[in-house]
Amino acid sequence: MKVKQKSVCQNCRNRKLGCDGKHPECSQCVLSGHKCDGYRTDWKFISHTPMISSTPEQHNQAALVRKESQETLLRADQQDSPTGPIPLQVYLNPLKVCNLAELITKSYVPQGEGIIQTCNSDYIQPRICGSWVEVLSSLPCLNTTSLVLPRAVAALGASLLSQSSESNMTRSQTYDMAIHTLRQSFGLNPRSLSTEQILAIMCLTLVELMIPDSVTALASHTQAVGMLLHAHGPHMCSLGLLHKIFVGFRPLLAIRSRQPTFLASQSWIDTPFSHFRPSLMQSLLNEVVILPALLHQSDSVLGSLAQGHSSDINKIPRSFINVLIRLDEWEAVLQKGDQPCYWRCGYVSPAVESTTSDDTHLPLFWYPNITMANSFTHLWAFRIICLSELRRYIAHFLGRDQQPISTGHPFMNYDNIQAQMITFAKSISLSMVYLLQEEMRLFGPASTIFPLQMAYKIYKSHGSGQQAEIAYLEGIVDELHQKGLKSARALVFDDYMKR
Repeated sequence: MKVKQKSVCQNCRNRKLGCDGKHPECSQCVLSGHKCDGYRTDWKFISHTPMISSTPEQHNQAALVRKESQETLLRADQQDSPTGPIPLQVYLNPLKVCNLAELITKSYVPQGEGIIQTCNSDYIQPRICGSWVEVLSSLPCLNTTSLVLPRAVAALGASLLSQSSESNMTRSQTYDMAIHTLRQSFGLNPRSLSTEQILAIMCLTLVELMIPDSVTALASHTQAVGMLLHAHGPHMCSLGLLHKIFVGFRPLLAIRSRQPTFLASQSWIDTPFSHFRPSLMQSLLNEVVILPALLHQSDSVLGSLAQGHSSDINKIPRSFINVLIRLDEWEAVLQKGDQPCYWRCGYVSPAVESTTSDDTHLPLFWYPNITMANSFTHLWAFRIICLSELRRYIAHFLGRDQQPISTGHPFMNYDNIQAQMITFAKSISLSMVYLLQEEMRLFGPASTIFPLQMAYKIYKSHGSGQQAEIAYLEGIVDELHQKGLKSARALVFDDYMKR
């Protein structure tokens, strides 16, 4: 006879979810939007070690999971905390992992921004780059003895639930277990590459966004995904699950550092979209994937000039100007549509209007959908990158006879560049209220980090004259932190794209 546990609310019991026993409402109900009727909190789990009979070889891994879960549950019980962490066994149960995958989808994918049908195919294409998380709950590998992806899903689910919990013990345990399992999977068969491994790393990347000071680990995970996608090749990334993974992670890979990337090769621009038309964001990335290579070349050229070596001082500035021209053309085509790309209305949100920024008196940017908002905030960020490099060249040659290109060129006027960059930075800042709405879930806030970093960099480079704008932006980053993106401060303020 199975005894009814009074530490589980009725709603979680009906939905067959693990209940953390929080009072007055459990984390599962709060995060999934369900009403929680509450329950008693003065109960303890009594540790029990069941007799484990010999199992067939194919069930050895499942038995190991159960054993680890029991040991962890014993340690949790010994803490004698009625509102302590959720027992680890909840996260390792295959049925619970599927529930966590659904929770991840609901937590990340914006409301009403799921997947859409393309015009001329049966293929379901994501409207947003982050909708790859929707495939997690439908993958058969979540219900097998393979533990790579289930444990990564458990780690991400635990991180989401821990946002409303005082203890991070379970999150740390599930994360460590996921990392260990992932490393083992590569060690068992180094030549075998699976989409399950890529998805697991992508899940762990999202975990890193919720951990303070995780810049190094985040960069490592991003690099690993890039290496695995590169190993599969562009043709494999043109169809099926790998295509969805590719478009979902491409924004993170495209402008990750000032080093050349495989994404800039023409085969990686064309082949992954040979079957389906690229989305708005993907078409924008097509125009800028060359930027990391240009930034690397720019550093080399300016370094040579600083040492007195001759170099082609015109080639690199012209390349950045060409990127700016292509971005202008990309926007011009978009602006010719029947519907406006954005409009100005309202003012800043109450969460940040207490700052002294002049931006509190400027109308906000509002958009028809999150895809358009992401496209324009990234467009302005890419323009800032190009203009910043042109400013470096102008500053290097100020007061010298030799000049790159012509100072009379529209893109080579120092004062004009300064004014443009401030305008783009303010446009990014004033778009944040739209992207931080509750219905944008976590994808909206997460997609703001790169544009915010570019805006902050420009404000800081302009000295004391932008203190009000900096204060406004810092209020936005504080809001990201409150939403669970604990790494936002380090990512935005520490400049992880350092030269």
